[in-house]
Amino acid sequence: IESLKRLHTIDGIVSMSVGSNNSKEGLSKGFDIGMRISFRDQAALDAYLPSELHQQVVAEIREYFEDVLVVDYEA
Repeated sequence: IESLKRLHTIDGIVSMSVGSNNSKEGLSKGFDIGMRISFRDQAALDAYLPSELHQQVVAEIREYFEDVLVVDYEA
Protein backbone atom coordinates (compact mmCIF):
# COMPACT_ATOMS: atom_id res chain seq x y z
CA ILE A 1 0.00 0.00 0.00
CA GLU A 2 2.82 2.40 0.80
CA SER A 3 4.40 1.73 -2.61
CA LEU A 4 1.08 2.42 -4.34
CA LYS A 5 0.66 5.69 -2.42
CA ARG A 6 3.82 7.01 -4.12
CA LEU A 7 1.90 7.18 -7.40
CA HIS A 8 0.06 10.33 -6.23
CA THR A 9 3.02 12.44 -7.37
CA ILE A 10 2.46 11.63 -11.05
CA ASP A 11 1.38 14.69 -13.02
CA GLY A 12 -2.28 14.66 -13.95
CA ILE A 13 -3.57 12.84 -10.86
CA VAL A 14 -6.27 14.95 -9.23
CA SER A 15 -7.01 12.64 -6.30
CA MET A 16 -6.11 9.16 -5.15
CA SER A 17 -6.91 6.75 -2.33
CA VAL A 18 -5.66 3.24 -1.60
CA GLY A 19 -6.36 0.85 1.27
CA SER A 20 -7.05 -2.66 2.51
CA ASN A 21 -10.48 -4.24 2.04
CA ASN A 22 -12.48 -4.20 5.25
CA SER A 23 -15.91 -5.12 3.85
CA LYS A 24 -17.98 -7.55 5.88
CA GLU A 25 -20.10 -8.50 2.83
CA GLY A 26 -17.72 -11.17 1.54
CA LEU A 27 -18.07 -10.02 -2.06
CA SER A 28 -14.49 -8.95 -2.77
CA LYS A 29 -13.76 -12.01 -4.97
CA GLY A 30 -10.45 -12.44 -3.15
CA PHE A 31 -9.19 -8.89 -3.73
CA ASP A 32 -7.54 -7.43 -0.63
CA ILE A 33 -6.51 -3.95 -1.77
CA GLY A 34 -8.49 -1.25 -3.53
CA MET A 35 -7.22 1.89 -5.22
CA ARG A 36 -9.09 4.75 -6.86
CA ILE A 37 -7.37 7.41 -8.95
CA SER A 38 -9.02 10.44 -10.54
CA PHE A 39 -7.18 11.96 -13.49
CA ARG A 40 -7.36 15.49 -14.85
CA ASP A 41 -8.38 14.14 -18.27
CA GLN A 42 -7.92 11.21 -20.65
CA ALA A 43 -4.51 12.51 -21.70
CA ALA A 44 -3.33 12.34 -18.06
CA LEU A 45 -4.53 8.72 -17.81
CA ASP A 46 -2.81 7.88 -21.08
CA ALA A 47 0.45 9.42 -19.79
CA TYR A 48 0.17 7.67 -16.40
CA LEU A 49 0.26 4.11 -17.73
CA PRO A 50 3.74 4.26 -19.34
CA SER A 51 5.18 6.76 -16.82
CA GLU A 52 8.49 5.84 -15.25
CA LEU A 53 7.16 5.91 -11.66
CA HIS A 54 4.10 3.79 -12.53
CA GLN A 55 6.27 1.20 -14.25
CA GLN A 56 8.72 1.23 -11.32
CA VAL A 57 5.97 0.68 -8.72
CA VAL A 58 4.35 -2.09 -10.80
CA ALA A 59 7.69 -3.89 -11.06
CA GLU A 60 8.27 -3.45 -7.32
CA ILE A 61 4.90 -4.90 -6.22
CA ARG A 62 4.00 -7.34 -9.02
CA GLU A 63 5.18 -10.40 -7.06
CA TYR A 64 2.69 -9.63 -4.26
CA PHE A 65 -0.40 -9.62 -6.51
CA GLU A 66 -2.00 -12.78 -7.85
CA ASP A 67 -4.51 -10.81 -9.94
CA VAL A 68 -5.53 -7.23 -10.75
CA LEU A 69 -8.86 -5.80 -11.83
CA VAL A 70 -8.91 -2.43 -13.60
CA VAL A 71 -11.98 -0.37 -14.44
CA ASP A 72 -11.72 2.98 -16.22
CA TYR A 73 -14.77 5.24 -16.57
CA GLU A 74 -15.67 8.88 -17.06
CA ALA A 75 -17.45 10.51 -14.14
